[in-house]
Amino acid sequence: MLPVTLMSWYANWRYRWFLTNRVGYTMAAVWLVASIANLFSASVARRLGLVRAMVFTHLPTAIFLAFIPLASTWWLMAMLLLASSAFGSMDQAPRSAFVAAVFLPSERTAVMGTLNLVRTLAAAGGPLVTGYFHEKKMWTAVFFLSAVLKISYDIGLLVMFVNTKLPETQRRPRDTTVTDVDVGILLSESLTPPEAFESMDDEEDGGLVGGGSEYIIAGGSGKLNEQHKCLVGAFGFHIHPSISVTKEKHEFRVADAACGSGIWLTEIATQSPHAQCDGFDISDKQFPASSDLTRDFGSRVHFHAQDATAEEGYGKAFEGQFDIVAVRLLHISIAGAQWTRAVQNAVALLKPGGYLQWIDWDPHSAHLVQSRPLVKHAAIDKLLGFFKQFLGALDTGTTARLPEEMRTAGLVDVRSELWALDADLGWREYFLKTITTVLPDVIVKRTGQAPGGAGDGMNWAGIKAAAQEEGKQEGLWVRTEMWCHVGKKPL
Repeated sequence: MLPVTLMSWYANWRYRWFLTNRVGYTMAAVWLVASIANLFSASVARRLGLVRAMVFTHLPTAIFLAFIPLASTWWLMAMLLLASSAFGSMDQAPRSAFVAAVFLPSERTAVMGTLNLVRTLAAAGGPLVTGYFHEKKMWTAVFFLSAVLKISYDIGLLVMFVNTKLPETQRRPRDTTVTDVDVGILLSESLTPPEAFESMDDEEDGGLVGGGSEYIIAGGSGKLNEQHKCLVGAFGFHIHPSISVTKEKHEFRVADAACGSGIWLTEIATQSPHAQCDGFDISDKQFPASSDLTRDFGSRVHFHAQDATAEEGYGKAFEGQFDIVAVRLLHISIAGAQWTRAVQNAVALLKPGGYLQWIDWDPHSAHLVQSRPLVKHAAIDKLLGFFKQFLGALDTGTTARLPEEMRTAGLVDVRSELWALDADLGWREYFLKTITTVLPDVIVKRTGQAPGGAGDGMNWAGIKAAAQEEGKQEGLWVRTEMWCHVGKKPL
C-alpha cells in the first residue's frame, strides 16, 4: 500500500517546505539503512530461527509505520522512516532460506515464482486503496491499515509455521575432513555396525545384521541427515509419483524400514499432516527424542528397534497395516538369504493395495567418468579396484535382484528406474570426497590390508594422498547405479 514512490510523495505533501532534494536525501538514507540492516539478518536467524526472525524483524516495521502520520515534525517522520526501513528488509533473507529448506530443489522455482506473483499482484492493488483514502483526506487510515495488515501477516506466519521442522540444509564444506564413519553411511543408511564387516561369518550367525549387533555412530544423525538431503535433492521426491496412495487417501499409514535417524519419515509426517508414521531400525541410537516427536507430531510418529531381516518379521501387530513401506540403502548391510527375508518382511507390512518403494545403489557398478581430457585418475582407479575385490568376498548380490524378489513375494506392477544420481552436483561432490578420503582406510581396516597382512607393502598413505589430489580436479567423478523399485500388493 505504501511503496517508496508514494511515501516520497506523502513526505513532500505533508511538509511542503520539505524540498524535493531533501526527500531524495531521506529516501537515499532509507535504502542505505535497509541495505546495512540486511547484513545482520543471518545472525538474527541463527539465534531466533527462520520463522521467528521473519516475524520479529517485520513487526517493528508495522509499528513504526503506524506512527509516521502522527509525527509532528519532519525530522521525527524521517527518523520513523529510517527505523521502519531498518527492520523492513531483514525478513527477506530468512524467508528465502525458509522456502529453500522446506521445499525440494525441484519445487523451489515454482514455489518462489508463485510467491512473487502473489506479492506483485498484491502490490498492484495497494496504490488503488491508497489513492481512494487520499481522495477522502484519510492518510492516517492508510498507514494504520497497512500496519494492521503487516501485523496480521506476522501473527499468521508465526502461528502456522513456528513449529515447522526444518531438514538440515548445510552441506559439508570442501575442506571438511571426512571420517571413517562416512563409509558406513555411504554403504548403508542404518543397519551395518562397523564391526560387522570384520566378524561376518556367512548366515549361520545372522550375517551382517542378524547377530544382534548395534551400531553407534558418533555424530551419526547429522551425517545420515546429510546423506538424506543429497538423496532427496538428487531424486526430487520422497515418495515416487507412481504411488497413488498420497493422492487418493486423506489419511494413510507409512513405514520406513531401516530408518536410521528417521529424517525421511519425519519429513513425510510434516508434508502429510494426517499420515500415521512408523520407523524401524536395528538400533534406536539415532532415533529422534520422544519429547520432540510428541511436540511436533503428537501421536502420529513412532519408532521401533527392529531388524529388517529378522526371521519373525516385524511382528503380528504391524502385519498388513501400511499403505506405503519405504526402504533405502540396505546394500552391503545384508547378504545372501537376508535379501529375501528383508523383502518378505517389508511386503508383510503392506495392506492389500499398498506399495513398497525400495531405493538402493549397486556399488559393483562404481566407475570413474570425466568431462575433460587428460584428467589424472590412476589412484582412484586403484581404490575402486580394491573396493570391488572386497565386495567380491561378500554375498551381497546386486540391486538388480530386487524386482524378482519383490515379484516372488507377491507384488505386482513392479517398476524399476535407473537414476543418474551424479547429475546432482551435491551428491557428486559428497560421493567423490568420501571415496577418495575414506576408502583407503576402510579397505585397510576391513580386509586385513595392514602391516603384515595380505596387502603388506602397499603404500596406502601414498594412494590416499594421490586420490585426494585427483579428486580436486574439475571434470572427474564416480558414477554408480542407483535404482528405485516400486511394487504394489494385490487387492
